[in-house]
This record gives sequence, C-alpha cells and structure tokens, in this order.
Amino acid sequence: MSRRVRVARWLAAVIMIAYGFAKLTGSQFTVLDSELTRPMGEVSGFWLTWYYFGFSSIYGTIIALVEIGGGLLLIWPRTSLLGALVLLPVVGNIILTDIFFLVGALPASITVLICLLMILRPAWFRGDDAGHGHASMGHGAHRPAPTTMRSGPAEMGRDTAMLEWDTRCRTRQPVNRPSRRARS
Repeated sequence: MSRRVRVARWLAAVIMIAYGFAKLTGSQFTVLDSELTRPMGEVSGFWLTWYYFGFSSIYGTIIALVEIGGGLLLIWPRTSLLGALVLLPVVGNIILTDIFFLVGALPASITVLICLLMILRPAWFRGDDAGHGHASMGHGAHRPAPTTMRSGPAEMGRDTAMLEWDTRCRTRQPVNRPSRRARS
C-alpha cells in the first residue's frame, strides 16, 4: 500500500471519527436557544438543517455510529476498502447537504471524499479476486478468457501470454516461464 493511500486512510478515519463523536456528544445537530426564538423567515439554512437533523436523536446516533464504524474500518488495511464503501454514501450526503443548505463544512467533506476515492482507486483498477480482505470490484473483475486464437505462431504466443497473465492475476501466483535468453 502506497504512502499516499495510508495517509488518506488515516486522514479520513480521523475526520470521520471526530465528526461521529461530535454528534454523540451534542456538538453537532444541536440548535442554540437563541436560534429557536427567531422567526422562521430569519433562520439560516444552516440552523434549519441542524434543527431538522437534530430533531431525532436516534437518527443522529445512527449517523454517528456509521461515521465512527466506517472510520475505524479505515484504520486497518484489510478493512479499509469496506470502510471506504460504507462511508462513501455518507460523505456524498454530507457534501450535498453542505452545498444546498450552506452548512459550511464543504472543505472537510471534499477532503474526506478525495481520501475515500484514493483508497478505492487501487481496488477499482486492480479488478482481481485476490484476497487482501477486499471484495472484488472494478474493470476486468470477471473478464472472460479469449475464445478465439489468431492465426500464426506470433499471434498464438501473444494469446498464450495473455491467458497466462489473466490466470496469474486471478490467482496471484507467478507463472514460471524461461527467460528470453533461455528460449533462443
């Protein structure tokens, strides 16, 4: 795992765990008494959103537990893909709420989204069924083997190499082939 992905995992984990605990402790989704006395027409989108999300303490607790659980999953490399997949819709909803209700946490949520995409990117492009605690996803995860061989020895060699490469990627076992010098 690259250094950038490790940093992205930890940064997203810390931010999401902090936001989750902020909801559990009442730092988020709590409306000030001074805002409750204002006429509805004078209340900003931020406070309306906070009041709406804070109306149900069960909803806030569930969101907090998902954020904390997803953040904890990001800490360990074997569960980081699952954590990113759990948090992606949560962060997407946070970004939409920030944009349309002017909540003001857009830089932090965009940072977490970029971190989650950095975590998901290697698995998306790897596209294999190899372990590492990750579910298979992405391009080529179920790529069918070539069914037709081209004519001529050069093309057949290329098809054989592709089949060997495909098998090696799916099983994560190296194919022992003689070097070019040994073949000539």
